[in-house]
This record gives sequence, C-alpha cells and structure tokens, in this order.
Amino acid sequence: MSRLTNPLLLAIITLTLTGILSCEDDGVMQSTETTLISFGPSGAMHGDSILIIGENLMRVNAVEFAPAEMVPESEFLMRTDDRFMVIVPPTAEAGPIKLHTDDEVIESKTQLNFSVAYSITNVTDEARPGSEITITGNFLNWIESITFSDNLVVTEFVSQTQTEITVMVPREASTGPLVFQGGGFEPLTVETEESLTVTLPAVTSVTPRSVRHTEEITLTGTDLDLVKEIIFPDGSVVPSRDSLSEANQTTIVVDVPATAVAGQIILVAYSDVQVTVEEPISIILPVETSLAPTPVPVGEELTITGSDLDLVGSLVFPGVADPVTEFVSQSATEIKVVVPEGAISGFMKFITIHGYTVNLATSLKLPGEGPAPLALTIFNDTFENGWENWGWVQVDAASGEQVFDGSASLKLLFSSTGGAWEGMQMGNGTPVDVSGYTNLVLYVYGGPGSNGSQVMIKVNDAGNDPAQTINVVEGKWTEYSFPVSELNANSGTGTTWNLILLQEVDQAGGDVYIDYVGFQ
Repeated sequence: MSRLTNPLLLAIITLTLTGILSCEDDGVMQSTETTLISFGPSGAMHGDSILIIGENLMRVNAVEFAPAEMVPESEFLMRTDDRFMVIVPPTAEAGPIKLHTDDEVIESKTQLNFSVAYSITNVTDEARPGSEITITGNFLNWIESITFSDNLVVTEFVSQTQTEITVMVPREASTGPLVFQGGGFEPLTVETEESLTVTLPAVTSVTPRSVRHTEEITLTGTDLDLVKEIIFPDGSVVPSRDSLSEANQTTIVVDVPATAVAGQIILVAYSDVQVTVEEPISIILPVETSLAPTPVPVGEELTITGSDLDLVGSLVFPGVADPVTEFVSQSATEIKVVVPEGAISGFMKFITIHGYTVNLATSLKLPGEGPAPLALTIFNDTFENGWENWGWVQVDAASGEQVFDGSASLKLLFSSTGGAWEGMQMGNGTPVDVSGYTNLVLYVYGGPGSNGSQVMIKVNDAGNDPAQTINVVEGKWTEYSFPVSELNANSGTGTTWNLILLQEVDQAGGDVYIDYVGFQ
C-alpha cells in the first residue's frame, strides 16, 4: 500500500514574528481580565509549538484544541503573563483554540488549521460492493474523501479515527486503486500502490442448458445479487435485477427472450463489468427431417416430419409472399399443409410461435422444376473443387436470405461499398482445364433496388476486354449460361482457368445473389 510521511516541523515563534500571528481584536481589556490577543502560526503541523499572546495568561490552566483535546498548564513552554507556547497534540483538528481559567473559557476568533501528512499502512484487499472495508494508518481523521474506480467519490464514512477508517464500497465500484484526499489547508492526495479487488458475480451452472424461447432458466452461482443486467447471445437484455423472476446471492431465474439464440450468456455487474457464463445455452427450435412427397404439386398436401414442430406458427414457401398460417394438422413431430399457389422449388422457412425464423435444411421440390446437374461445381452452398472467394467486394459466402438450391448462396454487397466497378473473384490455386465443358452456368437473384443493374463475367486476367454481361432481374432467380468457348476467346489465355470475375458495369443499387455456379 502507498505510504506518505513527512517530518514534523517545529515552529519556534518569538515576539518579533507577530506578522504571522493570528490577531484577536477584542478591544480594550481591563488588566485584571485574561485576554487572548493572538496566536500563531494559524497553519501548523501536529507536534509544532504555537505561541499564544495575551494578558493575564498566568490565570490559564489549560488550552483546548478541537475537537476536545486538552493540554494542561504543566505542559506549557516559556510561560509568562503575556505569552506562552504549547505543543499541538497529535489528535487535534481544525478549529478555534480555547483558553481555560478557573472561571471562564476564552475562545479564539481565528481557526487553527493544519498541514497534515497522513499515511496509509493497510487497506482491505478484497470486498463485495455494499460491504465495508478498513483502512489503517496515521492521521486518517484528516482524510476528507476516498475515490474508488470509475471516479466514485465517497465523503461519508462508516467510522473515522486518527488511525482507522471504515467505509462502504459503492455498488458501482470495480477493481482498482483507491485515491485519498485531505490533509488540512494544504490538501494531500495519496493513491494506493495495489488495487482493491471488487467481487464480481459468478455462475457455476445453468439449468436447463437446452430451452425453448420464453421458458425459464436458472443460473446458480455466487454473488448473483450483484447482477444489474443479463445479456443473451442475440444481444437482447433483461434490463435490471428487479425485473428478474427471482434473485439472490446464489440463484437467478429468468425467462429466455423470444429472440435468443444459442451461445453464452453475459452477466453485467452494477460497475458495468461484464462476466461471461462459461456454460452456453442452446435454444430448442423446430427441425424438419423430411418432406413428402417429393416432388409435390401446388394444391396438394405436403407432410413435414421432424421434432418440436408444435413450435411452428407459420410456414414461408419459396415464391409466396404471405406466410401460411393454416395447417391441415399439426403435432410435435408432423405438420400437414397444402402447397399454396405461386410456390416454387426452394427452401421453406418456419416462423415459430414466438416470431423466430428457422430455415429448413430440406429443399421443397415441385414437378418439372430444378436445375440440370453440374458436371463440375464451383459453388453450391459452399465453394467446391478448390475454388475460393478471392474478393474484392464485400461478400457473404453463406447467405440464407435468397437461395436457389441448397441452403446458402453468395450475397454480393455491391450497394454497401459505393463507387463503380466493384467486383468479386472466384479463384482456384490449381488452374482448371475447362476444355471438356460446354457452358459456365450460374443463377442470379436481384435484391430490392437492383433491377436494371448489369454485372459482367470475365475469365482470368482479361483486363477491360469485353465479356459476357448479366442483366440483373429484381425479385427472381434467373439462369445464365455462357459458352465456355466464347469466354476462352475473350480471355485470350487458352482453356485453363484460375479466376472468374463478376464485376458491376452499371450498378443501379441493391444486393445481388449468386448460386449454383459450375460447368455443364
């Protein structure tokens, strides 16, 4: 802990130093009365001598210092009838001095103040917010404030003596050094060398760890009454401890928000320090295992088999704007629903009874639809056969927002980057011989605001040479098939490819989705 000590200054004051003495203007006094004319210096240190000047001072039998420290006449120095000296006791505090005689008490008009070199010898190492800590040292009665971490200033103490202070740790305090302020007319600041460790909440178990939206989980641990907020993995916040179902030092019971996702919960203390719960939670969601029949015509009944299907509130079919909310039948393991008009092949979505969206992993197939198989796949859910995303426009390579086949597509964020000639490169570290393939095929979907945009395709490092152009169609998947021979002629590099560039030509706005890329 920090220590600060200064040697005590002995002030020897003579009659010639009346310029530094505090003057007591009591008017004209009768010679038989004891009067206090002046004392000094008015600013002193404990153990210093001060000179008291007056009249009939031989009648004084004691000097009282604040708060009630008496120095008897037996301890007076250099005593005469018009002056004497007295040593300031170590427990004296700022205030007037009082001369005691047998029949009266004479109080000074001027305050005696001090320059106090207090010292800190020990501070409690660790404490909970709201609990008390003890500081020991010397002249601690002169400390006026203690500053905890985050500039939390405390001026009211539980108790305070010359050698010890007891103070309550603020609820918002966090681990850090303490700063002491005080010391009379020349304030002194002391900071501890070591930090006070402030206890944080801790969770030892989460029950249950797998839970449905809006159901309760129980957090068990220590010091959980110190929790101000709980942050769930999706970022939703239970704002304060008072809103929890139950809270004490060992248990918190809280409802899982309807938007929560799987992951780790975070506790937020009143100091705003965050504590991550080690055990993650998982959210029980509806899961399909099969769709039957496949393919299924529009207007016919589709059976969805899976688990926790009683959580499904509505179904979103690809190609249909409005969710389907009426089912033929529904249980925890099966949903029967009529395929609505406008539905197309693709991936359906569950919307749970709590408004959470779940993408199905099985593709809905309608008769007569579906792309021709690829002889060599570049991208379908993920990059394949050595092909990779080589930049440079911002790309979400696993977007589930618009999918032609499978569960993910490439989302080209043209609109987020600004400027013209943004592009995306699909590269392969091992050049591919394309002489055995007829066409390069890909499917393109235009996001909102993209209608009229153009994206051109170039092979290898073809510079700005003319290439094939894609006219983006907003709101639907469109197939584009380009002869390999024509792309080879434009590239001028033969039949070996290691780079396919998709570059905007005239980007009207909106994002563009690419899926099912490969050779036929």
